[in-house]
Amino acid sequence: MKPWTFLALAAVAGCGAEPVRFQPATGGRGSAFYYDLERDGHKWGDVKVWIPGLYEREDEKPFVEVRFRVRNDGDQAVALDVPDTYAEVAVDGRWTRVRPEKPAAESVTVEPGKVEELALVFPLPAKEVDEIEVNWTARWTSGRMTRSSVFLAARYDRHVYYGPYYGMGMRYGYPYWPHRYWDDPFWP
Repeated sequence: MKPWTFLALAAVAGCGAEPVRFQPATGGRGSAFYYDLERDGHKWGDVKVWIPGLYEREDEKPFVEVRFRVRNDGDQAVALDVPDTYAEVAVDGRWTRVRPEKPAAESVTVEPGKVEELALVFPLPAKEVDEIEVNWTARWTSGRMTRSSVFLAARYDRHVYYGPYYGMGMRYGYPYWPHRYWDDPFWP
């Protein structure tokens, strides 16, 4: 077997399920939500919330990792409270509340002038998730902020080539090949 044949077979064998990414429902920029930390009309930091994707463990149980990045440019420490954080997951119109698995700490405190990141793992009731709503709270000395970040599942095909031959059927074929030569009456 020639080396290039082996590589082609390995690439086709790697074609698995469609990956699931999560996009903000409304109000997000790109694939994340950004929330300003404000006091008396003065912005002194922000919180970024995003979900990189849906994953499976070796036992095929699905989970998502919700990431938070807290930037503190103020003069007070900011704490992201893990016990107050939960996710509501929609699967086929049914909502389930889930809590994060084994958090590393009860809260993550970000000192003035620092940036910290926190990743929380949420188990999912099924792989076919439609929507995830992450509810979280940030606290500081003179106030607090509670937000709900809604993410919609965006499924996409990671591979262009689906079948054994280019141009087979409605869903098959290379997107830059505009037609199949055997269906074209004007093919030379």
